[in-house]
Amino acid sequence: MYPQNNDDAKIILANAVQHVGQSVKVWLTAAGLESELKGKKRVLRKGKSTMHILFPSSFNFSILALESIPNSVRLWKETVNLESSAVDARILLSRAVEVIPQSVELWLTLARLETPKQAKAVLNKARKAVPTSHEIWIAAGRLLEQEAEVPDNNPADRAKELELVDTTIEAGVKELREHQILLTRDQWLKGS
Repeated sequence: MYPQNNDDAKIILANAVQHVGQSVKVWLTAAGLESELKGKKRVLRKGKSTMHILFPSSFNFSILALESIPNSVRLWKETVNLESSAVDARILLSRAVEVIPQSVELWLTLARLETPKQAKAVLNKARKAVPTSHEIWIAAGRLLEQEAEVPDNNPADRAKELELVDTTIEAGVKELREHQILLTRDQWLKGS
């Protein structure tokens, strides 16, 4: 039996969430049914506890979506993507990396949203959380390189900052070797 309209689909999804609350796909589908962005945020952030607002009040949901499936990188990413505010996205990503500290993708996304100074701090934390990630070292090198390319940098400062890029990448290679991670030159140049 297929739903005839969005209301029928919401009822079916409400039942699905109640019975298969650990399914990221069910939560994302429920969020997708909401026509307004605010509605999507409510479903993803508050999950089951707000379903009684979106669905008939007879449904009793008590666990929040992100609390229900806290280790879902996909659910965190979708929630962050719905944010229109960079500040709110940073807050969500800060929480996401606390919950899933091994997610290189979440760390790198958080670093991209930060100021250069804060991005360095984020990348240092990421490097400690995921010491086998060459992507984090490459992101750190790129960040330093971007800082060196500032137009009003004098040539001496630029040279120092570019030297710091080399030093950082060398430190990355050394640390990765200590963790038995060996990359080819092409892998380093590609950044993957």
